[in-house]
Amino acid sequence: MIVPHAQPYSDFMAYLQNATWTQIIVLAFIVIATTSLLLTVSAYLQKKKILPFQCVAGVVKLLMNDNTAVRYGNLSRADGFVVVPLTFAGLIVMNGIVSLFQSYVMSPIFQPQINTLHDLFKSSVPIVANEIDWKGRTTEMLEDITKYGGWSDRIHGISLERLEIEKQTFNNSIAFLVYDDSVSIYLEVQRRLALTVYHVLGERYIRRYLVSFAISSIFPFTEHINDITHQLNGAGLIDRWLEEDNQNLLKHVWKINLNNQLRNSKQSGMDRFYVPTVVWCGWIASSIVFICEIIWNEVKTRKVIARLFQNSGSTSH
Repeated sequence: MIVPHAQPYSDFMAYLQNATWTQIIVLAFIVIATTSLLLTVSAYLQKKKILPFQCVAGVVKLLMNDNTAVRYGNLSRADGFVVVPLTFAGLIVMNGIVSLFQSYVMSPIFQPQINTLHDLFKSSVPIVANEIDWKGRTTEMLEDITKYGGWSDRIHGISLERLEIEKQTFNNSIAFLVYDDSVSIYLEVQRRLALTVYHVLGERYIRRYLVSFAISSIFPFTEHINDITHQLNGAGLIDRWLEEDNQNLLKHVWKINLNNQLRNSKQSGMDRFYVPTVVWCGWIASSIVFICEIIWNEVKTRKVIARLFQNSGSTSH
């Protein structure tokens, strides 16, 4: 019987390690430096004052979703195109950090480890079996070995194809029965890929059943089948065939999970943390508007100066 391996309790250090991911820190530094520079230049053009520390503190507060000191109605258009998107970015960042913390603190875990059939019966872990052949047999075997009923409510029948997918892709939320030689395959794949998913119950052998194989009525060697079987077994051919099947299954299961592991590692890297196109377009538009604002203010200032000179000239006349 294979059951989910106990997951460790949520660790605050694991959350802290993920929250202080290098890529996030680099991108946050770029955002803080860029927006602080834009706001500093804007403040200098408007007030003729250089306020770098005030701008940096304001940007950090906005990223922390603290916008109580911002008077949006008094912002210039250039500042508005920087501060308003940054306000929404802070809202998203803080909600992301809180959600990440909650996911670590409230993640479902299996504690303590399921070690016996009695532990499995008391747990909420569902047992899956092939709905055609093994659902009834599994119920019968479990009731026979534990001497109490109620197992039928715990066993869910699914198709054989789906069952193989769940087992071979290491679904760590189910329990299932498997042959002893297949157990070694799953545990070997776990060891190779450093996975902690499946755990084998201490009650390894539930019950031994006699196995029979159907033979066609036109099989020419029916009377000598026992002799042929003993000869094949004595020559080691049966063990060799079974070993070849096991090796093929091991390579198949290992390849599936290796590809999944590589795919997940790529998604957890920089490719997963992408910046949407709309954000890049927003920053480009903000930069263009910021430059236009500077040019407009410069032209407006010159017009005012020219008008003052004209007014002073007309007054002297």
